[in-house]
Amino acid sequence: MIIIQIPLKREEIICLLNGITYEGHTFCYLKQERMKLYFEVNGNQQHATEIADKVIKNSQWGKALFYHIDYEE
Repeated sequence: MIIIQIPLKREEIICLLNGITYEGHTFCYLKQERMKLYFEVNGNQQHATEIADKVIKNSQWGKALFYHIDYEE
């Protein structure tokens, strides 16, 4: 599971990742708790965090956002 802590654009992050496969990793939105978004991901969790970071940064507004991505095994 990966956890994205982000104060803004949470709905956009969910739309950007939920149900989509990037580099062989499919992201599935689980829940939101305050500023944290939880996603279930198949495969290597650490690699999935790197992919999610790259996808967010390459989005139209990603470079201007402040966020943190972590994972739990």
